[in-house]
Amino acid sequence: MTKTTSIDLRTAETFGVVFVLVLALLGAQAAQGQSAKAVKPKTLYTFTGGADGGSPYAGLIQDAKGNSYGATFAGGSANMGAVFKISKTGKETVLYSFAGKPDGEHPTSNLLLDKAGNIYGANYEGGVSGFGAIFKLDKTGKESLLYSFGPGTDGEYPGSGLIADAAGNIYGSTGYGGKTGNGTVFKISKSAGLRRS
Repeated sequence: MTKTTSIDLRTAETFGVVFVLVLALLGAQAAQGQSAKAVKPKTLYTFTGGADGGSPYAGLIQDAKGNSYGATFAGGSANMGAVFKISKTGKETVLYSFAGKPDGEHPTSNLLLDKAGNIYGANYEGGVSGFGAIFKLDKTGKESLLYSFGPGTDGEYPGSGLIADAAGNIYGSTGYGGKTGNGTVFKISKSAGLRRS
């Protein structure tokens, strides 16, 4: 009669768990490979990095007509980023090119589109003090800075997407600044300037 030790049982259990994990990983890789082969995206537009913009880090938003809107980190007329529109057919239109301080520069966040067709976003840098800004772009392409972030206890470098509540207040966050230097959550009131929460 063979005596089984607890070491032998643990070794067998470990081997069984590893074997099951390897099979699961192989199955997942095979499934990913099959789905990747079945779907091929259609390129609607390729940025040149020039006046049309470049490096669109942020996600896209879409209007009711199916036009997509986004922002590029670079490119535009001053190479400080741009807000663009892509039609369903892939035609790109630059809605605004950022000029840099005191204007915003390098937008990195997802945009926000309101019911009136105004676009809101965050510039990671630029603004009056160079620490970023929140902008509004109206339907005619006129840009206005709603707030410029400054040094000290103010937030710095807003890179997150923005959200709005039913009253039209805008919320977002900064990656740095605030009392501890570790960022802030802010609110821009529809009727008043910026308020940090």
